Amino acid sequence: MKKFVSTLLVFTLMLVFSTNAFAAKGIGDTPETAITLFPRNIVNLYIEDSTDKDWFTWTNNTGKIQRLYAWAQPTPTDDWRNFRLAFKIEYGDNTSTRLMYSNYNIGPLQAIDNIYIPNGAKLYLLVEKVNNSKTQYALGLDVYDI
Repeated sequence: MKKFVSTLLVFTLMLVFSTNAFAAKGIGDTPETAITLFPRNIVNLYIEDSTDKDWFTWTNNTGKIQRLYAWAQPTPTDDWRNFRLAFKIEYGDNTSTRLMYSNYNIGPLQAIDNIYIPNGAKLYLLVEKVNNSKTQYALGLDVYDI
């Protein structure tokens, strides 16, 4: 009985003091550590505060130019004014665009669409907050043949 109680106590303490890996700073916080995205999959994560940035990446290796549609939406949606979605593209010749933001403060869904991604180019998406509250969000990426 003593062993059972000790084991139960250890597991309880592990659960109480553990944190969600996707809510911790240090996961996908730079382009170099970006989380790989797959088209037509929705990712649900947390962002900590205004100093936390979540980077995601997708490489176009389809052999064709692809048209991009990406979106981010906070949950609950009433926190939408505090989110920003941006992107940049790295091309095969080692050139890249600057970071470009979606229309900001126009509604609960931040979206980037009709951007052409050449074959071999790498897309980076950035989700960031402008206030210091922890919030969950959903991020989606779709690509289409042109």
